[in-house]
Amino acid sequence: MQRRVPLGVVIAAIERAYPESRLDQLAAAVTHAAHWLWVADRLLERFVARARQARLPWAEIGTRLGISKQAAQQRFATRVAEHPAATAQRAAWQTGADMMPEAPLVTGVPCSNGVAAGPVRLVRSVDDFAAVRAGDVIVCRTTDPSWTVLFGIAAAVVTETGGMLCHAAIVAREYGIPAVVAAEGAMGALANHRMISVDGTRGHVNSVCAPHR
Repeated sequence: MQRRVPLGVVIAAIERAYPESRLDQLAAAVTHAAHWLWVADRLLERFVARARQARLPWAEIGTRLGISKQAAQQRFATRVAEHPAATAQRAAWQTGADMMPEAPLVTGVPCSNGVAAGPVRLVRSVDDFAAVRAGDVIVCRTTDPSWTVLFGIAAAVVTETGGMLCHAAIVAREYGIPAVVAAEGAMGALANHRMISVDGTRGHVNSVCAPHR
C-alpha cells in the first residue's frame, strides 16, 4: 500500500537537504524539469494530432503511447479536437495544399525550404514558451539555443532579424520546417491565432483562407 507523506514533512526534508544557500539551485532545477515535461507534452500532442489526421484509431494510439485507449482519449481527445491540426482542413494547410493565399503580409530571407501553414504564435521571450501549441507558426524577433525545443512542435518559423546562418535558419533546416528570417515588422503585422502560410523557399508570409466547400 502506498504511504502518503504529509506535505510539511516533504518541505522539511527539502530544507534539511538543501540549505538556504542552495534553495535557488533547487528552484532552478525544478523549473528546468517542469519545462522539459511541458516540451514532452507538446510533442505527444503533436503526435496524437497527426495520428488522428491519419485516421489511426484511439486503441492504436494508446498502444504506441503505452497507455489504454480510454486514457489516450481522456488525455488528448479534447485537446487535439480543439486544435486546427486535428481537422482535415488543417492537414491541407500543413502541406501547403488547398490554400487561397493573398498578397504577402511580410517578406524576408528564405532560409529553410518548404511551405507550411498554421496559426500565428507571437513569442517575445521564454515566458511565452508555454503558450506555443503543436502546429503553431512561431513569429518572433530572434531565437537562440534556448528556443530550440520549440522547433520540434512548430509548423514554421518567422523572425524579424537574422540571415542564412542565424540560429533560427540553421535549426529550422535541421528540423525540416519552413523558415523566413529578416522579415521586418513581422510581429507588428501578424496577430496571434491568424492563419498564415510560410513559404521558406521564396521568403513570403501570406494570409490564408480556406475555400468554402
